This record gives sequence, structure tokens and C-alpha cells, in this order.
Amino acid sequence: MRIPEIRVPNLGQDIFNLLLKRMRSFQSLLKEGHVMGVVVASDAAPLVAHSMTYRGSNLISFAGTDPEGYDCEVMVNCFQARVTLRAIPTDTPEAKKYGFELPSPESGGAAKPDEEA
Repeated sequence: MRIPEIRVPNLGQDIFNLLLKRMRSFQSLLKEGHVMGVVVASDAAPLVAHSMTYRGSNLISFAGTDPEGYDCEVMVNCFQARVTLRAIPTDTPEAKKYGFELPSPESGGAAKPDEEA
């Protein structure tokens, strides 16, 4: 007799996937000539995110730059992530600085679960 496989719920992974789904939806609705900007609120300073990774059982890691332009990484509990999505015209300096483009789900890329965590 074969024992059926049961999916063990992982609320952290589910929240990451919901955030990713919302970001993809926001990106798909952008007007032509706009790019998505992602700003993550943290206790230290806002972070302009350039990549997002799910780590372990409940952490999301956002890598990017702080307001002074320094590279940084913010690890947030997925239950407390505060993320702002912005539509930024591509013909502005802010687009290069703040732009965040999600790869298609098939290609993998910047936003994915971290296999090594």
C-alpha cells in the first residue's frame, strides 16, 4: 500500500509566493514606459530592493541600496514585511536607480526561494 504524499503547510513560503504574485500582477499592469520600484521599510532605513529571496522557514531577504546609495541587505520576518510598489517612468534617473523587474516564473532569477538556507 502506497502512502499518499501530504503537503506540509509552510505559511512563510506561502506569504513569499503571495508577495511575488502581487508584484508580478503590479508589474503586468504598468503603463508602457514605466518600471516597478520596490521599497522595503526597515527599522534602519528604507531599502530600494534589487532582489528578493526566501530563506529558511520565515525570512525574506531583500538586497539593494539604502538612501545614501550603500549596498545593503534587509532580512525581514515574512509576517512583518512592509513593501511599497511604485510605478516609475523609465525615462527618469529614478528608473535606473529604483527599477525592479521580476523575471518570468519560468526563467527563475531575482525572486526565488533560497535552496541553501
